[in-house]
Amino acid sequence: MEGKMMEEATALGITLLTVSHRPSLWKYHSTILQLDGQGGYVLYVAFLPRQGIHAF
Repeated sequence: MEGKMMEEATALGITLLTVSHRPSLWKYHSTILQLDGQGGYVLYVAFLPRQGIHAF
């Protein structure tokens, strides 16, 4: 259900912002912002299988 919703939103051109601890959602995003809980952060390029990009 969750995957279907994410795919539909992406197909419609909807910009998604997901707050989650679940790596299974990463595939629906092009960028991942990881907060460290101490005011710091890391910004990653997400895994994009269609483009062969993987920054992790």
